[in-house]
This record gives sequence, C-alpha cells and structure tokens, in this order.
Amino acid sequence: MTVGTRLRGAFALYIALLTVLLWYHARTIRHAVESGRELTTTSTRLRVLSTDQIVRIGQMTSDAQKYVVTRDRGYLRKFLQSADGYEAELRRLDSATLSRGERELLMPVVTQWTVVHSLASTMESSRAAPAVGTESVTGLLGALDDLRTSTRTLASATQDALLQELDDAERTARASERMSWLAAAGALIGSIVLSALLIRSIVEPIQRLTDGTREISAGRFDYRLAARG
Repeated sequence: MTVGTRLRGAFALYIALLTVLLWYHARTIRHAVESGRELTTTSTRLRVLSTDQIVRIGQMTSDAQKYVVTRDRGYLRKFLQSADGYEAELRRLDSATLSRGERELLMPVVTQWTVVHSLASTMESSRAAPAVGTESVTGLLGALDDLRTSTRTLASATQDALLQELDDAERTARASERMSWLAAAGALIGSIVLSALLIRSIVEPIQRLTDGTREISAGRFDYRLAARG
C-alpha cells in the first residue's frame, strides 16, 4: 500500500468519524428542540386552565348573579360571551395531545360543561319569566361551582404532566451530556490512534529507504529493498 493510499484512507476515516459526531449532535439538538416545544405547549395549556378558564368561570358566575338581580340583558350577553370563550378553549383542549391523566380528567369537565351550557340555554330562553329565570340561575351557579372544581383538578393534572416532562427533559439532558463527553473522548482517542498508525506506516518505509541508501553508499550493491510501501 502506497503512502498516498494510506493518507487517503486516514482522511476518509477522519471524515467518517466527524460525520458520526455531527449526526449525533444534530439528533441531540433536534430532541432538545422537540422537548422545549412540548414543554411550551404544556405550560401554555396549564396557564389557560389555571388562569384563563377559571377567570371565565368567575366572570360567568358574577354576570349570572347580577342578571338575576337586575334583569339587565347586558349581563346576560357578557355571560354568553364568557361561555363562548370557555367552550372554544375547551374544544381546543379536547383536540390537543394530552397525557393519559389529563385525558381522563377532561371528560368530567366536558360533562359538567354540558350541564352548564344546558342551564345557560334555559336561562336565556326564559329570561322573560323572573321566577323561572331565578331558578335557572340558582342551578347554574351550583353547576359553575362544580365546573370550577373540575377545571382546577384538570389543571393539577396538567401541572403534573409538566413536571413529568421537565424530569424527562432533565434526564435526557444529563444522558446527552454523558454521551457527548464519551463521544468526544472516543473521537480524541481514535484520532490519536489513527494518527500514530498513519505516522508509523509512513515512517517505516522511509526508514527502510534510508537504511537501503546507507547500504548502497557503503558499497554493498547487492542490498535489496522491498518495493512495498
């Protein structure tokens, strides 16, 4: 094998080693980005459940109480706006990718919301009859309390899911760090070994050539030098 062939082989091994390292780091970065995206999605879901939806329930409760006292249709409109916002967010949540615990606790929220929506429709349709409207609002307030409790329970499940994702991301980061150090150490050791073997494969033929030149210069013309390398 000629020196040029050995050099080309060594450079090919170096390039292959660097390619493997780049592929590993690219995969690690992609996984980190995906984990960050999942954490962002879960934290947003937690904010919506623990803050936005609870605020909407509180607003609906307040507007329903004011409506039953004043019979002001403006409070009824505000109630329905809050209800529409809650329902739209609930539909988005139902179509999202949820953990197993979240999915199980979402069903009671949906069921309770169906009760609230039905009572709200009754209240709206009977707003001309004060007695019926008062009875409807009384039931509605109790249903809203149950809905608030179910929503907070779901928010707790989302918080648990977020904490679990944080733990998984931390473990993955530690494992990636260890693997990065091992890969870097392996690359360094491999480079040193390859360099040593390459230098040895080049130096030995040169040394033989030097020895042969010395023999010829000493007058020993019968000396033979192997052509390999």
